[in-house]
Amino acid sequence: MPSTTLGITYHMSECIKHWQDRHLHYWDEALKAKYTAQGKPYQVKEFNKIFKGYNAVSDIPSILFVDDLLAAYPKAKVILTNRNVDRWLKSMDSIFYAVMRWRTMGLVAYLDPVNLWHITSLDRVKLIRRQALLGPYWSLLHIVMGIWTGGNWKDQQALRQGFLDHYKHVRAAVPENRILEFRSEDGWEPICSFLQKPVPKDVPYPHVNEGVGVVQLHAFLYWIRLAKALRRMTTVGAPILVAIAAIWWYPG
Repeated sequence: MPSTTLGITYHMSECIKHWQDRHLHYWDEALKAKYTAQGKPYQVKEFNKIFKGYNAVSDIPSILFVDDLLAAYPKAKVILTNRNVDRWLKSMDSIFYAVMRWRTMGLVAYLDPVNLWHITSLDRVKLIRRQALLGPYWSLLHIVMGIWTGGNWKDQQALRQGFLDHYKHVRAAVPENRILEFRSEDGWEPICSFLQKPVPKDVPYPHVNEGVGVVQLHAFLYWIRLAKALRRMTTVGAPILVAIAAIWWYPG
């Protein structure tokens, strides 16, 4: 759903936007509690820490918590945006799979924060971990893709089935009077009617392909976090790692 015309939507980029407010940590905690029974499952109190200031959610990782969010917000309405599964898979391959195939992304994630073997102060460890961005995000992305594919994020056939299973689950979980089956070509009218909002005037319904922008964002984060990690390392090792990153940037 458009994120500013009808409301303020929490989507995946918000995790990165609020990384210093520990949003990546919260999602890591929530995913592990739900899918590996590590820790307490998130309820409304915990979700409110993440969604404060927002009135809608979309995208991963939120959509992996359908039942939890329905329980936490029992009056919420659900807009199920229908997409062709083959076009969705193609989009995923050109965005997230493309990024996850970058040869040195795992190395940069490992260095963000820089490996902590030489740090003895617990407070210093906590501080550096809180300053980390790409490392926690990379972990989150792998957890999400692993959930969707049954454990093997490289298996795109499993991802296809995960897509279909997700839609089936949403349709079964949400009461009929609280769900709207929507296609982007339908425009504003069905959404506004469902949400009891006026149709925006002189605002065309957005049909934006954000794929290139998402990849560019990952590339920007890659180089920024690599530079930040290298500033913590020795001046001898830094130029070598920069050269390696440049040579192995693309999977080839």
